[in-house]
Amino acid sequence: MLALINPKWSVEFGTAPAIIGGVQSCYFAGLAIGAGAWGYCADIWGRKFAFNCTLFTAGAFSCMAGGMPNYASLCIFALLMGSGTGGNLPLDGAIFLESSPRTNQHYLMLLSAFWQIGQVFASLVGWGFLANFSCNGTTAATCPKSENMGWRYVCITLGGFVLFMWVCRFFLFTFHESAKNLLARGMKDEAVDSLNKIAIYNHSPHRISVDQLSHETSSITSAQGGRVRSVFRERMEIYGWQRIKPLFQPKRMGFTTVLVWIIWTVIQIGYTMFNGFLPAFLQEKGISNGAASVGDVYKQYVYISLSGIPGSFIALWTVNIPYVGRRGVMAVSGAVSAICLVLFAKLTSPGGQLAANCIQAAVGNVFYAVLYAYSPEVFPTYVRGTGVGIASMLARVFAVWVPVVTGRLAAINVNIPLIISAVCFGLLAPLSLMLPIVSC
Repeated sequence: MLALINPKWSVEFGTAPAIIGGVQSCYFAGLAIGAGAWGYCADIWGRKFAFNCTLFTAGAFSCMAGGMPNYASLCIFALLMGSGTGGNLPLDGAIFLESSPRTNQHYLMLLSAFWQIGQVFASLVGWGFLANFSCNGTTAATCPKSENMGWRYVCITLGGFVLFMWVCRFFLFTFHESAKNLLARGMKDEAVDSLNKIAIYNHSPHRISVDQLSHETSSITSAQGGRVRSVFRERMEIYGWQRIKPLFQPKRMGFTTVLVWIIWTVIQIGYTMFNGFLPAFLQEKGISNGAASVGDVYKQYVYISLSGIPGSFIALWTVNIPYVGRRGVMAVSGAVSAICLVLFAKLTSPGGQLAANCIQAAVGNVFYAVLYAYSPEVFPTYVRGTGVGIASMLARVFAVWVPVVTGRLAAINVNIPLIISAVCFGLLAPLSLMLPIVSC
């Protein structure tokens, strides 16, 4: 959303190009806070509470952002919005894996298709409002609020839609606590109750009792989760090293954890430097080829967003190719993304630029789809939310500075951030091949 509205609110507020990225930097700070906090909360207090809170937080603050009168207040609400959005990523993957049979867990890759569907929806909303309710001026004096309501309508519309989805999630969709997470926390009675409720919901005649839990499962979950902690002080004790330690034992697991966190960080830097400013790049490059109107820019953005949807299905198919697997698919898609970014920087024809962007959107989503599935697969259940949450948090922490730097670099030459982004995507190839654990 912020990438869509950047070119319009910045003119209305008279914000210098070098600091336009400040709003996105605040958003990424919020994402980092949300990813870490909600990931921990999900492991300690369960998935249900965090699952129900993240959407409401993101939607409410998005709507409020549409009413902000200046740059500083928009930065504050971007941070608050990010704190909710950042919690979704570590939760969605964990919940899906813990609620699906092992034979169907590879379908987690298809969840990334909904990112692209959401981006297409946001692009269409942006195209409709920004192309028709934006000022034609280039300074704050020539771009009053009354003539530039488009970006505010985008914030309110998208935030309102997220709140609608929260209403559906909270009131219409009955979500039962993850039985695997309950077992990992030593809560066997609650786990059995959750499984039986799910069986009733699915009209299954099968039921399970605590006595039917195997001795092996009981001993494992006891070692992993311990007794039920009902006192807040006792719960907070597991925030320390004991919560992080399993991510680094044995050494092979520790090496995998570090690599996964590095990959998340590198792709976030490259993705933010490119996609976070894509409408601005399209507009800047369009000036030289006569296709710089607001309508043209957002129409191209819709095409690019649509191109990303097949990426999830390509990922689901290619990971099953013999001798390729998840690591091979991530390596190839990272390398192809880098090539496409270099082509976008160097090509001058509108058609060539659009083609490079569309291909990059597809293969970039292939990488995200596989990474999105691989990351929770390699972490143990009882620290899965923590492991993915820290990965997401670190990525956002290191990406906080990227929007500000991108704005400054683009002011010098629009191709500089594109080349840096290409380098980041290129690094993903060797990093992916170094992963020691092959998930299934």
